[in-house]
Amino acid sequence: MQMRGAASFLAVLSVAAVLGCKSRNADPCVCLADEPVAALEGRKEVLYSLPDLDHGLLQSPVNILSDQAVDGTHKVVLHFDHAAPERLVNMGTTIELDFPEGGGSLDYDGREYDLGQLHFHTPSEHQIDGITFPMEMHIVHRLRGEATPEQPRYLVIAILFRMGKESHFIGSFLEAVPHEAGEAKHLEPGEVYLEELFPGRRMPHYYHYRGSLTTPPHTESVHWLVLKQVMKASAEQIRRINAIEGDNARHVQALYGRPIDD
Repeated sequence: MQMRGAASFLAVLSVAAVLGCKSRNADPCVCLADEPVAALEGRKEVLYSLPDLDHGLLQSPVNILSDQAVDGTHKVVLHFDHAAPERLVNMGTTIELDFPEGGGSLDYDGREYDLGQLHFHTPSEHQIDGITFPMEMHIVHRLRGEATPEQPRYLVIAILFRMGKESHFIGSFLEAVPHEAGEAKHLEPGEVYLEELFPGRRMPHYYHYRGSLTTPPHTESVHWLVLKQVMKASAEQIRRINAIEGDNARHVQALYGRPIDD
């Protein structure tokens, strides 16, 4: 989603030829495509949101340093059997796939979180060892039966993507994305299956930390599960998603001593 910061740091990312680039001092990196300048004309360019303390000390995204992660004891059980989105929305600021009520869930340390929607950010919001990837997908869940719905609690699975072979999962809906911002399309059962990303319906290895939403209101009530495995999508698939949503990643935020476990 489009972010605005007080300072004007313009991140220009041409995702078509990026495997991931490394930045120093946890700054987002600027990656340019190995393609003619003419191919970049007409691209959306959105200002990064710069770090600040307006929202607290548990903000997301973060730069995950793999050699500093500690052993975790969390247990995740996926209930994604035939989890299929029912609506595909061009938000203008992202592509969103909405799941029906009862359309999937996961159990995290004995608490059930209901699957709500997934969406994309280009470039990635999270970094791994200072590396920014061309795309990131967020699968958003909300705690079931929470006592304080005015401040909902979330669990988000983040999947990083690098350029490679075409993603069958992304290909199953990309052609159907409405052209106009704000438009939605109904998806028939069987068109898109989330479990395709989770072979054996098992949760892959991940990094976990406590953080926030990366878009307003930046609520600090999120369990983040960032997959260690970086998935692949084709250069054209990433370019097309970026053309719809622009560069909509929030700048990495300071950890302030928060542990990251794996």
